[in-house]
Amino acid sequence: MFIAPRPKPTFRVIDSQPSLYERRRAAGICVDCGENRAEAKRVRCTGCLAINNAKQKDKRNTLRDAGKCWYCERKLRKDETPREACADCKKYFNQDARDRRTKLLNLGLCIQCGVEPEIPGATLCNKHEEDRRQSRERYEQRRQESGLCRKCPEPVYEKSSRYCKKHYELNLRLSRRDKMERRLLPTCWKGGCDELKVEGKQFCQKHLDERAKYLRDRAAEKRAIGECLSCPKKAVEGKRYCQYHLDKRAAYYRKKRTSR
Repeated sequence: MFIAPRPKPTFRVIDSQPSLYERRRAAGICVDCGENRAEAKRVRCTGCLAINNAKQKDKRNTLRDAGKCWYCERKLRKDETPREACADCKKYFNQDARDRRTKLLNLGLCIQCGVEPEIPGATLCNKHEEDRRQSRERYEQRRQESGLCRKCPEPVYEKSSRYCKKHYELNLRLSRRDKMERRLLPTCWKGGCDELKVEGKQFCQKHLDERAKYLRDRAAEKRAIGECLSCPKKAVEGKRYCQYHLDKRAAYYRKKRTSR
Protein backbone atom coordinates (compact mmCIF):
# COMPACT_ATOMS: atom_id res chain seq x y z
CA MET A 1 0.00 0.00 0.00
CA PHE A 2 1.41 3.30 -1.05
CA ILE A 3 1.32 6.13 1.49
CA ALA A 4 1.99 9.60 0.16
CA PRO A 5 4.59 11.53 2.12
CA ARG A 6 3.42 14.37 4.28
CA PRO A 7 4.02 17.77 2.69
CA LYS A 8 6.87 19.77 4.08
CA PRO A 9 5.74 22.51 6.42
CA THR A 10 5.96 25.96 4.99
CA PHE A 11 7.16 28.76 7.20
CA ARG A 12 6.07 32.33 6.66
CA VAL A 13 8.99 34.71 6.60
CA ILE A 14 8.35 37.57 9.01
CA ASP A 15 9.75 40.86 7.81
CA SER A 16 11.80 42.46 10.55
CA GLN A 17 11.49 45.89 8.92
CA PRO A 18 9.09 48.36 10.62
CA SER A 19 5.74 48.82 8.94
CA LEU A 20 4.64 51.97 7.13
CA TYR A 21 2.51 52.93 10.14
CA GLU A 22 5.48 52.62 12.50
CA ARG A 23 7.82 54.55 10.19
CA ARG A 24 5.38 57.43 9.84
CA ARG A 25 4.65 57.47 13.55
CA ALA A 26 8.36 57.54 14.40
CA ALA A 27 8.88 60.42 11.93
CA GLY A 28 6.04 62.43 13.54
CA ILE A 29 3.90 62.62 10.39
CA CYS A 30 0.26 61.60 9.90
CA VAL A 31 -0.09 57.81 9.60
CA ASP A 32 -3.03 58.15 7.19
CA CYS A 33 -2.04 60.78 4.63
CA GLY A 34 1.72 60.74 5.24
CA GLU A 35 1.99 64.42 4.27
CA ASN A 36 1.14 66.66 7.23
CA ARG A 37 2.67 66.79 10.66
CA ALA A 38 0.75 64.83 13.32
CA GLU A 39 -0.92 66.72 16.16
CA ALA A 40 0.84 66.80 19.52
CA LYS A 41 0.53 63.39 21.26
CA ARG A 42 -1.47 62.08 18.28
CA VAL A 43 -0.64 59.95 15.23
CA ARG A 44 -2.82 61.87 12.75
CA CYS A 45 -3.03 65.42 11.46
CA THR A 46 -6.00 67.69 12.18
CA GLY A 47 -7.88 66.80 8.97
CA CYS A 48 -7.38 63.04 9.29
CA LEU A 49 -8.30 63.18 12.98
CA ALA A 50 -11.66 64.75 12.09
CA ILE A 51 -12.29 62.15 9.36
CA ASN A 52 -11.31 59.25 11.64
CA ASN A 53 -13.45 60.56 14.52
CA ALA A 54 -16.48 60.86 12.21
CA LYS A 55 -15.98 57.28 10.98
CA GLN A 56 -15.65 55.94 14.52
CA LYS A 57 -18.76 57.86 15.61
CA ASP A 58 -20.81 56.43 12.72
CA LYS A 59 -19.55 52.93 13.50
CA ARG A 60 -20.47 53.26 17.21
CA ASN A 61 -23.95 54.55 16.36
CA THR A 62 -24.50 51.65 13.94
CA LEU A 63 -23.48 49.10 16.59
CA ARG A 64 -25.67 50.80 19.21
CA ASP A 65 -28.69 50.74 16.89
CA ALA A 66 -28.05 47.02 16.32
CA GLY A 67 -28.05 46.36 20.08
CA LYS A 68 -24.34 45.55 20.24
CA CYS A 69 -21.44 46.69 22.39
CA TRP A 70 -19.79 49.59 20.56
CA TYR A 71 -16.30 48.38 21.59
CA CYS A 72 -16.16 44.58 21.25
CA GLU A 73 -19.26 44.35 18.95
CA ARG A 74 -20.79 41.57 21.07
CA LYS A 75 -24.59 41.33 21.31
CA LEU A 76 -25.78 42.95 24.54
CA ARG A 77 -27.58 40.80 27.10
CA LYS A 78 -31.05 41.69 28.36
CA ASP A 79 -29.70 42.81 31.74
CA GLU A 80 -27.20 45.23 30.15
CA THR A 81 -27.95 48.88 29.45
CA PRO A 82 -28.94 49.49 25.80
CA ARG A 83 -26.70 51.62 23.54
CA GLU A 84 -23.74 51.30 25.93
CA ALA A 85 -20.69 49.07 26.28
CA CYS A 86 -21.11 45.56 27.67
CA ALA A 87 -20.31 44.78 31.31
CA ASP A 88 -16.89 43.27 30.49
CA CYS A 89 -15.80 46.28 28.46
CA LYS A 90 -17.02 48.70 31.14
CA LYS A 91 -14.97 46.81 33.71
CA TYR A 92 -11.93 47.03 31.44
CA PHE A 93 -12.45 50.77 30.81
CA ASN A 94 -12.84 51.52 34.53
CA GLN A 95 -9.72 49.59 35.50
CA ASP A 96 -7.70 51.10 32.66
CA ALA A 97 -8.85 54.61 33.64
CA ARG A 98 -7.96 53.98 37.30
CA ASP A 99 -4.49 52.73 36.36
CA ARG A 100 -3.86 55.71 34.07
CA ARG A 101 -5.13 58.19 36.67
CA THR A 102 -2.92 56.66 39.39
CA LYS A 103 0.13 56.74 37.12
CA LEU A 104 -0.39 60.42 36.20
CA LEU A 105 -1.09 61.39 39.81
CA ASN A 106 2.16 59.76 40.93
CA LEU A 107 4.03 61.71 38.23
CA GLY A 108 2.32 64.98 39.22
CA LEU A 109 0.72 65.45 35.78
CA CYS A 110 -2.76 66.45 34.59
CA ILE A 111 -5.01 63.37 34.77
CA GLN A 112 -6.69 64.35 31.48
CA CYS A 113 -3.87 65.19 29.07
CA GLY A 114 -0.65 64.34 30.93
CA VAL A 115 0.69 67.92 30.86
CA GLU A 116 2.34 69.34 33.98
CA PRO A 117 -0.21 71.62 35.77
CA GLU A 118 0.58 75.30 36.18
CA ILE A 119 -0.38 75.13 39.88
CA PRO A 120 1.89 72.79 41.89
CA GLY A 121 -0.07 69.95 43.46
CA ALA A 122 -3.12 70.37 41.18
CA THR A 123 -4.57 67.31 39.41
CA LEU A 124 -5.68 69.23 36.28
CA CYS A 125 -4.05 71.78 34.01
CA ASN A 126 -5.73 75.19 33.63
CA LYS A 127 -7.50 74.21 30.38
CA HIS A 128 -9.10 71.05 31.76
CA GLU A 129 -9.87 72.71 35.09
CA GLU A 130 -11.82 75.37 33.20
CA ASP A 131 -13.52 72.71 31.02
CA ARG A 132 -14.60 70.79 34.13
CA ARG A 133 -15.95 73.96 35.77
CA GLN A 134 -17.97 74.92 32.68
CA SER A 135 -19.31 71.38 32.32
CA ARG A 136 -20.37 71.37 35.95
CA GLU A 137 -22.07 74.76 35.55
CA ARG A 138 -24.01 73.57 32.48
CA TYR A 139 -25.10 70.43 34.32
CA GLU A 140 -26.25 72.38 37.38
CA GLN A 141 -28.05 74.91 35.18
CA ARG A 142 -30.03 72.13 33.48
CA ARG A 143 -30.95 70.64 36.87
CA GLN A 144 -32.04 74.02 38.17
CA GLU A 145 -34.19 74.75 35.11
CA SER A 146 -35.94 71.40 35.56
CA GLY A 147 -36.56 72.12 39.27
CA LEU A 148 -34.41 69.23 40.53
CA CYS A 149 -31.76 69.05 43.22
CA ARG A 150 -28.18 69.39 41.96
CA LYS A 151 -27.14 66.27 43.89
CA CYS A 152 -30.08 63.91 43.31
CA PRO A 153 -33.33 63.67 41.29
CA GLU A 154 -35.49 64.98 44.17
CA PRO A 155 -37.38 68.29 43.76
CA VAL A 156 -35.82 71.49 45.13
CA TYR A 157 -36.62 72.36 48.75
CA GLU A 158 -38.71 75.51 49.29
CA LYS A 159 -35.99 77.15 51.41
CA SER A 160 -33.30 76.50 48.80
CA SER A 161 -32.79 77.35 45.14
CA ARG A 162 -30.43 74.43 44.43
CA TYR A 163 -30.91 71.45 46.73
CA CYS A 164 -33.59 69.11 48.06
CA LYS A 165 -34.38 69.12 51.80
CA LYS A 166 -31.86 66.34 52.57
CA HIS A 167 -28.90 67.96 50.79
CA TYR A 168 -29.89 71.45 51.94
CA GLU A 169 -29.68 70.38 55.60
CA LEU A 170 -26.47 68.42 54.95
CA ASN A 171 -24.77 71.41 53.29
CA LEU A 172 -25.97 73.63 56.13
CA ARG A 173 -24.34 71.39 58.73
CA LEU A 174 -21.10 71.12 56.76
CA SER A 175 -20.99 74.86 56.17
CA ARG A 176 -21.45 75.62 59.86
CA ARG A 177 -18.76 73.13 60.85
CA ASP A 178 -16.37 74.54 58.26
CA LYS A 179 -16.96 78.09 59.47
CA MET A 180 -16.32 77.08 63.08
CA GLU A 181 -12.99 75.50 62.09
CA ARG A 182 -11.89 78.42 59.90
CA ARG A 183 -12.68 81.00 62.59
CA LEU A 184 -9.90 79.51 64.71
CA LEU A 185 -7.30 80.10 61.97
CA PRO A 186 -5.44 83.44 61.77
CA THR A 187 -5.29 83.38 57.95
CA CYS A 188 -7.79 84.64 55.36
CA TRP A 189 -10.85 82.46 54.60
CA LYS A 190 -10.16 82.61 50.87
CA GLY A 191 -8.80 79.29 49.65
CA GLY A 192 -5.07 79.40 48.87
CA CYS A 193 -4.53 82.77 50.59
CA ASP A 194 -2.01 82.85 53.45
CA GLU A 195 -2.45 86.53 54.35
CA LEU A 196 -3.56 87.44 57.87
CA LYS A 197 -7.17 88.46 58.50
CA VAL A 198 -8.20 92.05 59.09
CA GLU A 199 -8.99 92.48 62.79
CA GLY A 200 -12.63 91.60 63.41
CA LYS A 201 -13.05 90.20 59.88
CA GLN A 202 -12.59 86.79 58.26
CA PHE A 203 -10.71 87.96 55.13
CA CYS A 204 -7.56 89.88 54.34
CA GLN A 205 -7.90 93.44 53.00
CA LYS A 206 -7.42 92.39 49.36
CA HIS A 207 -10.20 89.79 49.43
CA LEU A 208 -12.48 92.07 51.46
CA ASP A 209 -12.27 94.64 48.63
CA GLU A 210 -12.79 91.96 45.95
CA ARG A 211 -15.80 90.54 47.80
CA ALA A 212 -17.39 93.97 48.25
CA LYS A 213 -17.00 94.73 44.53
CA TYR A 214 -18.42 91.33 43.56
CA LEU A 215 -21.48 91.80 45.80
CA ARG A 216 -22.12 95.30 44.41
CA ASP A 217 -21.90 94.09 40.81
CA ARG A 218 -24.06 91.05 41.54
CA ALA A 219 -26.72 93.14 43.28
CA ALA A 220 -26.80 95.58 40.34
CA GLU A 221 -27.28 92.71 37.85
CA LYS A 222 -30.07 91.16 39.92
CA ARG A 223 -31.90 94.50 40.31
CA ALA A 224 -31.66 95.05 36.55
CA ILE A 225 -33.44 91.76 35.77
CA GLY A 226 -35.82 91.89 38.76
CA GLU A 227 -34.37 88.96 40.72
CA CYS A 228 -34.27 88.56 44.48
CA LEU A 229 -30.88 89.61 45.87
CA SER A 230 -30.66 86.39 47.95
CA CYS A 231 -31.88 83.77 45.45
CA PRO A 232 -32.76 83.35 41.74
CA LYS A 233 -36.51 83.78 42.37
CA LYS A 234 -38.49 86.78 41.13
CA ALA A 235 -38.46 89.76 43.48
CA VAL A 236 -41.71 91.27 44.78
CA GLU A 237 -42.67 94.29 42.68
CA GLY A 238 -41.05 97.40 44.10
CA LYS A 239 -38.83 95.36 46.45
CA ARG A 240 -35.37 93.86 46.24
CA TYR A 241 -36.27 90.42 47.64
CA CYS A 242 -38.75 87.62 47.04
CA GLN A 243 -41.58 87.10 49.54
CA TYR A 244 -39.73 84.34 51.40
CA HIS A 245 -36.61 86.45 52.01
CA LEU A 246 -38.71 89.53 52.86
CA ASP A 247 -40.42 87.52 55.62
CA LYS A 248 -37.10 86.06 56.75
CA ARG A 249 -35.46 89.50 57.00
CA ALA A 250 -38.46 90.90 58.85
CA ALA A 251 -38.33 88.06 61.40
CA TYR A 252 -34.57 88.59 61.85
CA TYR A 253 -34.90 92.30 62.57
CA ARG A 254 -37.86 91.74 64.92
CA LYS A 255 -35.80 89.26 66.89
CA LYS A 256 -32.84 91.66 66.91
CA ARG A 257 -34.97 94.55 68.25
CA THR A 258 -36.49 92.30 70.93
CA SER A 259 -33.11 91.08 72.18
CA ARG A 260 -31.84 94.61 72.85
